[in-house]
Amino acid sequence: MGDHEMLNVLKYIWNKNNGIYKIKYLFIGISFQIFKRLSKKIISKTIFNGKNIFLYPNCNVSSMYAYTDIPDREEILLLREFAKQNNCQKCGKTIFLDIGANIGSYSISMMDVCDSIIAFEPHPYTSKRCKINFLLNNLDETLVKQLALSDSIGSVHFSDYGGSSTVNHIIQTEDGIEVQAITLDKFIVDNNFAQDDRYIIKIDVEGFEEQVLKGGRNFFTQYNVQAIVFECFSQNRVFNILKTYGFTEIKKLSENNYCATKS
Repeated sequence: MGDHEMLNVLKYIWNKNNGIYKIKYLFIGISFQIFKRLSKKIISKTIFNGKNIFLYPNCNVSSMYAYTDIPDREEILLLREFAKQNNCQKCGKTIFLDIGANIGSYSISMMDVCDSIIAFEPHPYTSKRCKINFLLNNLDETLVKQLALSDSIGSVHFSDYGGSSTVNHIIQTEDGIEVQAITLDKFIVDNNFAQDDRYIIKIDVEGFEEQVLKGGRNFFTQYNVQAIVFECFSQNRVFNILKTYGFTEIKKLSENNYCATKS
């Protein structure tokens, strides 16, 4: 890590923490940076909800847990709040769908408030890390699906920037690696999703959210989807799709991150 990157880490720690936690996480973050440079070993950390996550030396996502207690705090706390709001006596289980899971950090953050979690991560290397994090928390690794969600079924090409890069995404050329794609509507039929269960959704697919939504028309309109927290770079097109599905309440959470609910 160069001086510029280290400076960005220190800025992140200072901006994401309050009061004495600034000092606490400056110490933890710097110690983690020294440790991973010298040893390059994987360590585990117990996070805010009592669950565990592996901190990989070459993974920005897991490293965030050495810099603050809850990365993406507003998004994660909002998802947890929706998961806890089960006021429907006739409703079934609360299920979290982590679409674009990377190593599963959002899934881990939701494990104590949901009855079931399904994570979608198409990159084979990153998917393996996600499965390991599920096993670390005594969850079945088969809940991690090495699939891309799209608006069609077949194979697509995925970028390969190494490690567990947060910017790996579906590409239109034949560069990168080939992964299998399925529509969300087909997946829910194949896996017998119940319409009376409650579904909480997170989508982080680096610009491919429009295709994910188009492939889930039946799911988003006919199933009990409580909330969708999503990253979005094409607001007009994505917002229009969501509104046709009945998600008329769209709130901005942070830069490029939004929450959609039905009114």
